[in-house]
Amino acid sequence: MTQEKLREIYKERLKREKQTYISEQLKVGACVLSRFKAGKIELYPHLAKRLEDYLTASQK
Repeated sequence: MTQEKLREIYKERLKREKQTYISEQLKVGACVLSRFKAGKIELYPHLAKRLEDYLTASQK
């Protein structure tokens, strides 16, 4: 999944869940997710994979 697509899915999820909760589940700083959401940074591949797994696992 591309970072852009991941960012879109993440923004949609934030309508239902708090960024703080997601960051705690992923063990990633909320500031990192905030900068990712704003398009200021790209996530490292291992963090992007963790976020993708989290977002897609709960869709099943």
